[in-house]
Amino acid sequence: MLALALDKGTSSEAEATADFLKQYSPEKFNVFLEQTKISSQSISQKTASKLFASKDTTSISRLEEFSSCPLSHFISYGLSPAKPEEYLTNAIDIGNLIHTTLETFVNNYTNSNFSLNDDECSKIVENNFKQQLPKVHFGAMLSSARQRVLNNNLLDLTKRCALAIKDDIGDFTPIGEEISFGFGEKEPIKVCTDFGTIFLRGKIDRADMCKQGENVLIRI
Repeated sequence: MLALALDKGTSSEAEATADFLKQYSPEKFNVFLEQTKISSQSISQKTASKLFASKDTTSISRLEEFSSCPLSHFISYGLSPAKPEEYLTNAIDIGNLIHTTLETFVNNYTNSNFSLNDDECSKIVENNFKQQLPKVHFGAMLSSARQRVLNNNLLDLTKRCALAIKDDIGDFTPIGEEISFGFGEKEPIKVCTDFGTIFLRGKIDRADMCKQGENVLIRI
């Protein structure tokens, strides 16, 4: 789609994409424009090196995005356009809120030696949820009566998720949340490719362990 836009384009969507990129990331867009000379050919390795800031370190989610949609990867990590922040709640904010609440719940449940009942679990989730609300996007989730009603629905959803996690743990014991690799002293995963060596880094949301006799099972 971007190539069509550069080549005088026949698609209104392609033209809109190019206009957006030129507005929000003009420097990188000009590099791409110069090197491709308004053609639909693939960009060179030299151009890719200029566009992509991190050439030797990447993440699992970035590889998944490239596999799913190379154009999306090119725009996100190559041109890196950014919209001005708005005082609105978005899907990322909601996801981070639920994720943080559940992460804290798992820690509390583990520290209780898995002795909490459903009502106690729900109370912990509610307290954690309400503590996080003012921190989300400068308090945007408390900005209107409509949003506060939606918050109640999100709280109910988060409670159900917590109880599902409680039931799912079973014989497994949580051994860590947000386990990172490739950061600080923790070694990244080394992958050799035809274009050089890259190092994978990322985070594991949660890992559980179960001992069965001499066997140890790890669930990620």
